[in-house]
Amino acid sequence: MLEYHFVELSKFDGDKPTKLRSKFEKWLHILKFGNYYRSIDELPEELRSEEGICEVISNMSNANTDEITRHELFARDLFLSDRATELDAAEKKGKAEGRAEGEIQRAKKVALKMLAKGMAYEIISEVTDLSVAIIESLASNNKVCEPTAEYNSNKPRKKRK
Repeated sequence: MLEYHFVELSKFDGDKPTKLRSKFEKWLHILKFGNYYRSIDELPEELRSEEGICEVISNMSNANTDEITRHELFARDLFLSDRATELDAAEKKGKAEGRAEGEIQRAKKVALKMLAKGMAYEIISEVTDLSVAIIESLASNNKVCEPTAEYNSNKPRKKRK
């Protein structure tokens, strides 16, 4: 069953937004007096806090401007939307590149540990998905110096004068 309710705005006496108590009264006030608010800044706080009213006032102020201004506002909104899309795409690309770089660094770290244990380059390449050339480069750049054994000589030391 469908119901219709008719409201005679001329009989609505909601000229003072501070007296508006219900959501319904706030919206009636906007319907009747919305054209008096040129921007969201002119809205009383009681109306600004109601969900959707700020968007309606913004759209009404755009609709009540001349055609050139409306076109400029539309172009600006389109530009801002495009800009937000570009920034979002750049952020996603940056995150993907960062993850890929992190995976490579992690693979190199694992390869260095495997090299330290003396594993073959081919096995390290299989495990880390790094090329043998990269592993050889890691091995040549990161040679680990082992401590030398203590030197013991059977010859007697010469005494200095």
